[in-house]
Amino acid sequence: WRHPLAWQVTLYFGLQSTLFYTLLTWLPAIQTSHGIDEASAGMWLGLFQAVGVVASLIVGQVMQRTRDQRGVSAVVVGFMLVAVSGMMLLPGLMPVWALCAGISTGCSLLLGLTFISLRAGSSQQVGRLSGMVQSIGYLLAAVGPVLAGGLYQAVGSWTPVLWCMIAVAALQGIFGHFAGRSVQLP
Repeated sequence: WRHPLAWQVTLYFGLQSTLFYTLLTWLPAIQTSHGIDEASAGMWLGLFQAVGVVASLIVGQVMQRTRDQRGVSAVVVGFMLVAVSGMMLLPGLMPVWALCAGISTGCSLLLGLTFISLRAGSSQQVGRLSGMVQSIGYLLAAVGPVLAGGLYQAVGSWTPVLWCMIAVAALQGIFGHFAGRSVQLP
């Protein structure tokens, strides 16, 4: 609780979880607001999740070859920034943005979980860090969809929600830069 690196890993994990669960909850509604029929929006939600699984397998192979994960984190966050920006600027390509977001969330989850073991110096630290990361991270993730729904309900548009998601992704990128360094907890 007193080490900045532990908080960097925790906030990376929490922010990536917030984005995933917010999209998991609201992506079909965002898509249908741009004219995609409900059946297609549901299909794209399924593909969003499936492509995330495949992407995590690929990023896992990349991470095995590098000691420093800052570059991987930047690329992963870049996919999310492109996806959410695309949802606002070119909503006609919503299926493409759903796939980009799926790639990002799948890779981000694996990266966040891997940070736990890579940044801990011992098996005891892995357990303590994992408890901190997942308890705070999933608490943040639980709040994301509720706040997104409340914001949409208050303003009647998904655009402010998407802007907030861009801010969350940018913060994830910042914490990923710090958590991705090849360092361990003391």
